[in-house]
Amino acid sequence: MLDSTTMAKYEHLKATIHRLESVVVAFSSGIDSTLVLKASLEVLPQDKILAVTADSPIFPRDELEAAANIAKELGAEHIFVETGETRLKEFTENTAERCYICKRNFYSLFVDIARERGFSAVVDGTNLDDKMDDRPWLRILDELGVVSPLFEAQLTKQEIIELSDAFGLETNKPLYLCLASRFSTGIPFDVEQMKRLYEVELWLIEQGVSDTFIHHHHENIARVIVFPEDIARVAEPVVRDKLVARLESLGFKHVTLDLKGKF
Repeated sequence: MLDSTTMAKYEHLKATIHRLESVVVAFSSGIDSTLVLKASLEVLPQDKILAVTADSPIFPRDELEAAANIAKELGAEHIFVETGETRLKEFTENTAERCYICKRNFYSLFVDIARERGFSAVVDGTNLDDKMDDRPWLRILDELGVVSPLFEAQLTKQEIIELSDAFGLETNKPLYLCLASRFSTGIPFDVEQMKRLYEVELWLIEQGVSDTFIHHHHENIARVIVFPEDIARVAEPVVRDKLVARLESLGFKHVTLDLKGKF
């Protein structure tokens, strides 16, 4: 059962959205933006809500499919917008400003859509824990006037999971990180390499690993990261040998397994 503090925060979340009167929800299909979309549908008419998802090669196709399915199940109007950051030189050079450039690009498009279609605000799924972390790109939200109702309600990630579970929303989702995050700063992006790395990650999950992340480091090093309980499975010869062969076929000279076992 949800405690009174968490429920009070959820009421605050709904009140923040209600005051906006009409919203474009920056919708990734993740737990956070899904809760924002659900809360929006509770307090605003359907025609005052539009879920918008960025469509880009840096996002796995299954995540985009999930966004469409979840929005449909919740009963929200939903559209994709092609964001085009992979055509921006300042993004593909993969500098330390990568995340800022990317998110500035698609949040700007969301703001334009809201303005063109007469919605009063863009809302997103940034929560209290996000704001506590060192995430320089978050300054975009203030620059563009994007509202973060989860943060306004001071909801933590754990509280969002508890609320989502209580409401019957999907909470057992793999860790979602954009494909561009696989490349160390300074390594130019290769869209096809992004896709191939992700295919290897999906293959590892098929081998019984709960989740994984393969990082492309300098000097053609592939760093395979899984949760601690999955390290032994990856190290088994039948998995290890095939994993090494797959990554070497992508041009990596060295394949490493991160023994810290965390993302």
